[in-house]
Amino acid sequence: MKAIEVTGKIDHEGNLVLDKPIQGTTYPHQVRVIVLVPEH
Repeated sequence: MKAIEVTGKIDHEGNLVLDKPIQGTTYPHQVRVIVLVPEH
């Protein structure tokens, strides 16, 4: 597996919206996503 670190936000519908597109990477299959959220 290859790890790619990106930043983004989760919108009001629960969709992950990346701050920038992931350049140079296309993968037409499902990918795994781990979301790290700061604790308050």
